[in-house]
Amino acid sequence: MTTKILLIEDEDDLRFNIEEILQLNDFDVCTASNGVEGLALLHNNDFDLIISDIMMPMMDGYQVLEYVRANPRWANLPMVFLTAKVEQADLRRGMELGAEDYLYKPVMSKDLLNSIQTVLKKKEQRENLIVESVQTALQQERNVKYHELRTPLFGLMTLIEYLNGSFYDIDDDQKKYLLQKAEQSIQRLDSSLAKLNRMHNIHDPIANKVHIPSLKNIVLQKVHNHHLEVNGDMDLYMDKNHLEFILDELLDNATKFSPQNVVPIISISKNFFQISNVQEIITEAGEIIPKPFMQMNREYHEQQGLGLGLYLAHEYLNKNDYVLKAWLDESKIFHVKITP
Repeated sequence: MTTKILLIEDEDDLRFNIEEILQLNDFDVCTASNGVEGLALLHNNDFDLIISDIMMPMMDGYQVLEYVRANPRWANLPMVFLTAKVEQADLRRGMELGAEDYLYKPVMSKDLLNSIQTVLKKKEQRENLIVESVQTALQQERNVKYHELRTPLFGLMTLIEYLNGSFYDIDDDQKKYLLQKAEQSIQRLDSSLAKLNRMHNIHDPIANKVHIPSLKNIVLQKVHNHHLEVNGDMDLYMDKNHLEFILDELLDNATKFSPQNVVPIISISKNFFQISNVQEIITEAGEIIPKPFMQMNREYHEQQGLGLGLYLAHEYLNKNDYVLKAWLDESKIFHVKITP
């Protein structure tokens, strides 16, 4: 496949000379005499590389580069500058904006071709890395889905098979225990499927916000069996169904991942709601960015679910114009804070 290059140069003779060198080396070249003309070509073509002069009328090379870097479509499009001279500050500015290389006028054919070869190789390496990262993420998602859906299903099938073959040989207490385990497997499977459905519909219509005068009352209803203290209160405007899900997930995670007999701390004020708990799954202190299928230290805690709860809570809060921040401090305390 032929490499397509956009050449932007306001000096006619130099532009013609470089164009001829590139064409003789089997590159497909489009030329522009200034930055505005070059960007018009960029919008209507797919280029592999931009070679641009710096000092040009109407729009200089740095402005072209800033425009290119501001558009995600051209995030990996390399750009090489042509210049008669460059100060250290200008060189630093170009590199900070994302320039790949500087070529000094008059440009030698060997230097030009070597630069092109180098920057295209770097571009290919970045693209391969992106593809590899995406494939890894997709594989991780598939693995998590398969494991978390198959585990409760396999447990349920095993229990049913055992009951079917031994129903008359076991006492009522054993039957009750096995049926309770089967019910737990069904609930886990149902929860995982429900969260998958929520994830696939997360960008559906906006939240149906209502005034909720007391967050404390709702939280108390959910934690009364856990003997947790709740101090303070706040009112908020939020979709009540979203709020119910968010609280269920955050409270469940806080109790599930805390050591036995260690209760989470719930703090509410006029401007924030926060849950803090000791946990042993996350190992590195710092902010946690919620992502789909995010699981941590599975060797320590096998049944983590699909890793969607914190991500869904984050997305629902965004829909309701609230912010979720999660972090692990140096004392191994995990905090989740919600603010307007």
